[in-house]
Amino acid sequence: MRILLIALILLAMGGFLFAEEEAAEEVPGFSLLSADSYSFDMSIWPEMQRLYVNAELSFNPARITDVEYYSLFLNKDVRFEQISVNGMRFMPFKTTGLVPEHFEPVFSMPEVLQDTLNVICYSFALHGFRNQASNIDIKMRYWIPWPEFVNLDSASQYLEYLPTGFWFPRNLEFDNQVSLKLSTSTRYQLEIGDITPYSDTEGIRTHSLSYTENPLRVNPFKLIRTLN
Repeated sequence: MRILLIALILLAMGGFLFAEEEAAEEVPGFSLLSADSYSFDMSIWPEMQRLYVNAELSFNPARITDVEYYSLFLNKDVRFEQISVNGMRFMPFKTTGLVPEHFEPVFSMPEVLQDTLNVICYSFALHGFRNQASNIDIKMRYWIPWPEFVNLDSASQYLEYLPTGFWFPRNLEFDNQVSLKLSTSTRYQLEIGDITPYSDTEGIRTHSLSYTENPLRVNPFKLIRTLN
């Protein structure tokens, strides 16, 4: 009888440990938050050395599946002022310790998950929006510090945000439409691949550009300022 009791206790302990091990292996599912279109309305604040960004991401709710979280990546220096989903204030989760296998499908850019890249993964729980008829619109207002200006020639300098720095929420999966506007003084000129078209009105220069972006060929954001 005593031997039987000990065996039952050990069996129960084994079952408990197995259940604990199973629970430890359960990890929420993630997918990339890849929008069909991106809109960026930006301005600069030279005195504070900041770039302010109003970003809007739009995508079809039919793309929301049973995955628990949809994730995007932004630089650690980004400071959010407001985030909303379809007009409602929203706070994503900062997600750490991820590996490519946590994503569905498996994330094809594992280097993005390395701490050395200086980015943060923000994850959105979007199941409450997947049955709506219109697109899901995510809006983010944030600022990011300027990198240092570098001398271009004797009369001008430039600063540059590289796409690998994730200064904006990139689509890492497929081609997407980008609409971009930047307001500066007339001292500044924007280059994204080539000189960005602009118009000047009462000392304000508005740079505007719309294009199709390939996630494997993203041009740097280069801002040139004259010194005189």
